[in-house]
Amino acid sequence: MTTTATLAPHAAANILDDEDANEPLFLRSMARAARATIGRWATYRLPTVTPLANFADYAAAAEKRRLLAVDRTASEKELSKAVTAITRGMAARQDDETDRHARAILDGRAAEAFEGFEELKSQVARLSQRVKAYAKALRMQDETVATIRSERSIDAAETMAPAHRDAVTAIAVAIAQLREAFDKEEAARTLVTNAGYDARLPSFAPGNSMRVGGPLDEIERRAREYVR
Repeated sequence: MTTTATLAPHAAANILDDEDANEPLFLRSMARAARATIGRWATYRLPTVTPLANFADYAAAAEKRRLLAVDRTASEKELSKAVTAITRGMAARQDDETDRHARAILDGRAAEAFEGFEELKSQVARLSQRVKAYAKALRMQDETVATIRSERSIDAAETMAPAHRDAVTAIAVAIAQLREAFDKEEAARTLVTNAGYDARLPSFAPGNSMRVGGPLDEIERRAREYVR
């Protein structure tokens, strides 16, 4: 399922230089940032995970879902067209029907019930049912797609797990080392001032974020539990 691959430095440079001058500036900036991220990540030599769409079972299920969505949209448009035809037609005939009923009253005849558009009404009923059926079919297919994705995700996670654990271990170690470095920096400054001297050394205190009980504590705790 996976292979290990990296991007050579010169290849990464070519990617960063590949820019369309005709694109708006903000799009070029976003694309440049994305290419820079790809180039940076390539240096980590992480396993390459096979794209989910490359698996035949997922690709077939996703394509079936796409086609169902296309058919549902077509049915919805057809339904909307039929409803609009009925609405416009009934509005156009309203005045004529009123005149007809008025003449029937004057003539002493019973006014005939308004009828018309039976075929369109029947079509609306059929299309409404079809749209409902497509909606349910899409929900069912979504479940199928999600099941395949979930099963394939297990393999992808297992492939990347060793590299991920290494990265999380590094996070825990880095937090502890950084906290110790800040503490040492504070000690160096404080020992001078405690001895009665002016505070001439610049402070690099990070505030409460690196102290025990700060926000990074939870990250460090989770990281150490994860790699335990």
